[in-house]
Amino acid sequence: MTTFDAILCDLDGVLRQFDHAVQADIEARYGLPLRATAFDPAIITPATLGHITTAQRGDSIITALGGSEAARKAVAEFKAVPFRVDEEVRALPAATRGRMPPVLVTNAMDDPRRRAAGAVTPGSRHGSRPPCRKGCRARQ
Repeated sequence: MTTFDAILCDLDGVLRQFDHAVQADIEARYGLPLRATAFDPAIITPATLGHITTAQRGDSIITALGGSEAARKAVAEFKAVPFRVDEEVRALPAATRGRMPPVLVTNAMDDPRRRAAGAVTPGSRHGSRPPCRKGCRARQ
C-alpha cells in the first residue's frame, strides 16, 4: 500500500473555478482576446514565477491589448470575474484531516492569501513562501 505525507492541491483551475462564460462575454463585448493575452507565456510566466506583481501583470495585459481605455476596462472586469469553489475537491483534505495535512499550492504571484480566501476549508492555516526570484530553479 502506498502512503502519502500530504494532500497537494492547486488553487486556480482545480479548487477555484472561474466562470468561463462570463470571461467569454467580456471578450465578446470588448472585442479583445483577453484569455489568450492573459495566458500568453510572455505575460503569465513572469507573474507565476514572482518576477512581477499581479498589478504589473494586469498592466502588461492592457499594454498587449493596445493600451486603450477599453482594454483597461475589459481587464478590470476580467480580473473581477467571480469564481466558484469545487466542493468535491475542497472535501478531499477534510476527509483526511488528522491523518495528513492539506497543502494548497499556487503560483508565485504576490497575493496568495487574497486569492485563496473563500476557497480553503474553514480552519485551514494559510502560509506562503516568498516569490521565486531570477535565478531560482527549484520552483521553475
